[in-house]
Amino acid sequence: MPEPRTAARSPLAAVTAFLRNAWRTLTAMRTALILLFLLAVAAIPGALLPQRSLNQGNVTSYIAENGWLGRTYDRLQLFDVFSSWWFTAIYVL
Repeated sequence: MPEPRTAARSPLAAVTAFLRNAWRTLTAMRTALILLFLLAVAAIPGALLPQRSLNQGNVTSYIAENGWLGRTYDRLQLFDVFSSWWFTAIYVL
């Protein structure tokens, strides 16, 4: 008579199952559409705000004219959108 299967799995099986489910989620069409939408929304500040790579003078004057808002935008890397860590993370996914 075969022994009943136990609910306990090896750690390797758990990691493999996690990686398989993560890959399925990342390669799903729904995820692709969400990431494409996020990429489009994330590019909006790059189109509306001056970018440091194109014109450093405009960025400097924007920060000087807008005070704390300009400094906050700079901390969020909104003047370097296309080379920022958060934009890179979206398009790498």
